[in-house]
Amino acid sequence: MSVSFTILGSGSAGNCAYVETAEARILVDAGFSPLQIRKRLATLGKTPENLSAILITHEHSDHIAGILGLADKFHIPVFCNRGTQDGTIWAMKAKWDSKKKPAFAGADGTEHLKAKIDWRLFETGASFEVGDVGIETFSIPHDAQDPVGYVLPPTSATSPSWCWNASAPRTSSSSNPTTT
Repeated sequence: MSVSFTILGSGSAGNCAYVETAEARILVDAGFSPLQIRKRLATLGKTPENLSAILITHEHSDHIAGILGLADKFHIPVFCNRGTQDGTIWAMKAKWDSKKKPAFAGADGTEHLKAKIDWRLFETGASFEVGDVGIETFSIPHDAQDPVGYVLPPTSATSPSWCWNASAPRTSSSSNPTTT
């Protein structure tokens, strides 16, 4: 299985990575506006309409800014744990407070925001699959509700595994334990 991994952006302005296999197109974090993510994907010849999933590491705005616009509009499932979901909902409610921005009236209720996204919740430490990609989760230290990193295990004995956490992606293989 061939795996393509591209950093669309990493830093305080936003974090987002794109992973593609034969059966899956995944964003790890969506820390830019939906328009900015669309533009960055376009540089790869890709579109958000074809995404299979969005994996969220934690609820800080530089990791979730595009979640609602992408997940709701294109019906993309969002994978995270309960703490990250709660923190994301809280952040969205604060951002779209209808008292501050009347145009968002009705969009700032917890249940309304939960219903707009196809949440796929997991327990930290659990594994799951998106298409042909097996994904392992692990706890990381960070100032968030329950931040996680993701490991995409190697697809063969000679291919690297991919590890993504809140600060940087890493690859590893048996001959090269950790490189950045």
